[in-house]
Amino acid sequence: THMKEIGEELQSLKIHEQQLVDVVYSASLNKLATCGDDGVRVVDMQDWKELKTEHKEFNREEGDPERMEWTKDGQILTVATSGGYVFNFLMSIPVLSAHHQTKMVYLSSLRNVSIIDLQSDGAPVVSLEIAIEPSFLALGPEHVAVGMNNHSWFHTWNLASKPTTGNGNMMAQLQNQPVHEREYLGSVRQILLNDQYAAVLLDNGKVNLHLIVNDAENERDSKIFPDEKEDSKDVRITSISLTADFLIYSTSRGTLHHFYLKDWSQVGEHRHDVAISAVYANPLGTRVIFIDAQARGYMFSPVDDHKFEIPNFPSGNGIEKILFDQADHNTFIVVDTKNTRSLTTFSYSSQTTKGPSVTKIPALTKLPSGFTQVVVFNDGVIHGQRNSGTVASLTVASHDALLNSSLKTNTRMSRSSDKLRQSFHQLLQLNRLKSAWDLALQLKSRDIYQALAKKAMDQLEIDMAIRVYRELKDTAMVLSLQQIQGIEDKDLLSGHILLLQGDYTLAQKFFLASSNPIQALQMRRDLLNWDMALKLASQLAPHEIPSICKEYAQSLEVKGDHQQALAMYQRALTDDPTVAAGAGGKSKLTKEHLKAVNGGIARMTLRVGDLQKGRSLALASGDKILMKDCAAILEQMKQYPDAADMYVQAEQYEKAASIYNMTMNFAKSGPLMDKITTPKIHLQYAKAKESQKDYAA
Repeated sequence: THMKEIGEELQSLKIHEQQLVDVVYSASLNKLATCGDDGVRVVDMQDWKELKTEHKEFNREEGDPERMEWTKDGQILTVATSGGYVFNFLMSIPVLSAHHQTKMVYLSSLRNVSIIDLQSDGAPVVSLEIAIEPSFLALGPEHVAVGMNNHSWFHTWNLASKPTTGNGNMMAQLQNQPVHEREYLGSVRQILLNDQYAAVLLDNGKVNLHLIVNDAENERDSKIFPDEKEDSKDVRITSISLTADFLIYSTSRGTLHHFYLKDWSQVGEHRHDVAISAVYANPLGTRVIFIDAQARGYMFSPVDDHKFEIPNFPSGNGIEKILFDQADHNTFIVVDTKNTRSLTTFSYSSQTTKGPSVTKIPALTKLPSGFTQVVVFNDGVIHGQRNSGTVASLTVASHDALLNSSLKTNTRMSRSSDKLRQSFHQLLQLNRLKSAWDLALQLKSRDIYQALAKKAMDQLEIDMAIRVYRELKDTAMVLSLQQIQGIEDKDLLSGHILLLQGDYTLAQKFFLASSNPIQALQMRRDLLNWDMALKLASQLAPHEIPSICKEYAQSLEVKGDHQQALAMYQRALTDDPTVAAGAGGKSKLTKEHLKAVNGGIARMTLRVGDLQKGRSLALASGDKILMKDCAAILEQMKQYPDAADMYVQAEQYEKAASIYNMTMNFAKSGPLMDKITTPKIHLQYAKAKESQKDYAA
């Protein structure tokens, strides 16, 4: 009841004909039981409707019902009558279920289990009568396990896969007879089945792995974990997962083990820094999610022993289980039925520009009231049980736009643009790029194409990215992607994509981890990140240091940092690894390199004020272009006599004569007149001589 509802009548229902004697409510079932002149009636509070099938009337001897009470879990309703009778009615059965792939087994009555295929609407329900009221269930491809305490019974349910003779009654009888029963040295906490084996986790921290159908002659009939030969004192197995090929279990010491059933041996052990509390594997056992004692979630690959923490993993101790999507093993949900009563969807990518990654999908699914057991996750839909024991289904929020629309039909054109956009973004979050491309072609929106192109590049889907950028008419990006299209090294490819996206730090990391780490050096040179380039060159290509120093010095020279530029030019000569390595004491630097570096040293020597040394270096080089540059520097520094002399050496007679005339040094400009054709300079010289009354000159 909310405050705004106080004083307002919400529901009104006449249940009994003449008299209402008692009313009791079960919070666990969300049901209301009433008794009156015509017996006991039950109302479902969710929709405020009477459940006609649960109406109970009493005869004259039994009397009229007077008092009622529910048990705390809502399973039993006790009714006392005026005839002195006390009746106990079973109103619900324990919520007990398990699954294998898309098939689910659940307790349909106290001594009956049912198996249904959730993927096929028309599949028949297999019903098995059992001899006990079980406290645990397990389902495999061909068997179902039921049990209580330390005892389990195994029944065959998938007789369709077995050759049979006789009629259907014989088959039903065979189904109801257990093919094996087993007693363990502790109470059963968890039991899992595959086609041959049962893995049983006991409350003493041991795991009993054994054949479902006993075979005394088979040396691989049974095994206890941890192995007695190992140092297993104080080691408890905390969780198990069973696939067709592997038994995977975690321990209180923080170790994660892979036991290969075909070889009957351990093939992998990973050590975590704290205890592992729960482990969940995909159907192949190639990816494992585990939760540690600090409630952190990790994705682990036993193939390369790579582990990383799952970002934005739900915190707290309310996580009940993790389920992989049976139709898409790259998608999984984290189930919290205790605290937040929600489902969080995650999407896994084996290869991205940042390596393997797991991404949380923002849409959070809230479990409706009464949905107590989540059992199967298949193609965006969860299947489980309500607190009454009935099977229920719910579309998760991360898939609702896909499944609530006609995406899988041929009527997509009739759907609104908003619904198409919602479906498109959900497909991107689930990394279903091909389906997203189909929707993008319908939407034909630039922002949609850009989102798909970015996602394709993040997922290293170069062909898809090229296709999208063609639609965007981005020729430069198409050409850039085509140049890296054939790269098979994932680290190298990631580096190139990150470079195109402008993430240079991460691009360098992947380049260095690739088969061609020199690309990291080339990238830094192209970006003019000279300090980083020198650091990389010292590790990857020492022979490149002189050329990098030269390029760095040229960059500093343009910026006007002459002192630092001079130091770099000098380093471009001295940091020659071929000499240091003892290659006959002869440098392998090219003539072009030496010419450029020596010229730079001469220019920078002048710039820092050492005019005498600078002039000497320029004149010693014999390079007329260098001497012209040095003369211009001297002219800028107003060192006119030296500048004019340098221009003469560079055979730049007009510039030399112009400076000589300006400084009234006609003795030096006169001999140059025969080499000058510019009238302006001749006019300057003539006027100067005329002012000196040297009319003959």
